Amino acid sequence: MKHELILEQLKIMGFDPVCIDDEKYLFEYKEMKFILTNDSDNEDFLSISIPWVYELTEENKMCVYETANLINTLVRYVKLTIHDEYISMVFEHRLAENEDLEDLLENIIHALSASLSVFLKKMKGEKIPYLDYNPEEDDDETDDSTDDSDIELESELEKLLENIDD
Repeated sequence: MKHELILEQLKIMGFDPVCIDDEKYLFEYKEMKFILTNDSDNEDFLSISIPWVYELTEENKMCVYETANLINTLVRYVKLTIHDEYISMVFEHRLAENEDLEDLLENIIHALSASLSVFLKKMKGEKIPYLDYNPEEDDDETDDSTDDSDIELESELEKLLENIDD
């Protein structure tokens, strides 16, 4: 019953969830594919994931582990997991009675989106001002080299961290 409400809320929000098997629904946001998993044994359990976000190889294994650990530590409820040599991201939540599904789903989608953005930037070796600030490297000169995407990401992370429940 709750999963039917979640599917209906996703439709109200403008998404088009497509059933891909008995317990999984695919929907897209900003060219990212999300999977809503329906746990028929526990309808209070909500799981939304972004599957196969990055391939794990021998060459990148340590960097992937470090970056996954950073995301797992930074963003509550988001977990990076390894399945068949690929990294996936999942947001898991236990639904409460009368929960505001629109607010919850927006939070989940933004948490996963921001986490994916940070993960991919870190894997490319890009610095993220919000995360990579080192006061020992700070001097009196101001670095104006930050581009709009870094500012947007930093803003998104700040909003994300403010909105995620303790």
